[in-house]
Amino acid sequence: MRASPHVKFVLPAGFRGLFKLVTDPNAPPRDDAAAYEIPPSGVLAIRDTRPLERWHDTIAAFDDHTLLPVASAAPSEPLDEIAIDLHHVTADSEGNIWFLVGTEAELDRVLKERSRLNVGPVT
Repeated sequence: MRASPHVKFVLPAGFRGLFKLVTDPNAPPRDDAAAYEIPPSGVLAIRDTRPLERWHDTIAAFDDHTLLPVASAAPSEPLDEIAIDLHHVTADSEGNIWFLVGTEAELDRVLKERSRLNVGPVT
């Protein structure tokens, strides 16, 4: 049995809020297709989404090497308003893939407002 490939996200220390991966065939090539270093802007252009489309394990950390837990399920009542995790939010009609670094309560708000996603803090 083979181990699942890893997809790794590295975020700026203290990053909180929404970020997105933007599919762009003109994006610069990356050394590791399954490692995503998210810039402070919260927008990373990538050429290839295949590592995300295949079965994988997700790991995340801040660039100061602090681990970031990855949520593996949708939020459930009562919503956690304390624990900060990486959450997959959605893939939109423009090919952007959205993620949230935040609480379950923030994820719940984001999911209710999916048509108006913006990079940055969740209000």
